[in-house]
Amino acid sequence: MIEVQILNQQPALIDQKPFVEANTVPVSLQELTADHIIPVFTRNNQPLISQAQFIDLTRDMLTDLNGSSFSLPEIRVSHPI
Repeated sequence: MIEVQILNQQPALIDQKPFVEANTVPVSLQELTADHIIPVFTRNNQPLISQAQFIDLTRDMLTDLNGSSFSLPEIRVSHPI
């Protein structure tokens, strides 16, 4: 017969950042708009959509779809762009 003895029933706490937060810093939408450049297509220097524009458009579409208002998103970046 095998006897099992539980020594510690406390869950182990792991001091680890979630993947999305690892090596990133929070920024505001205003900072993202003012301090980050708009990416361009390298072949012809055609401007692409910026991260700030994408966030604004997504929030506007969600508001239009179900009429709800949403809080500002939590934005994290690994480095200035």
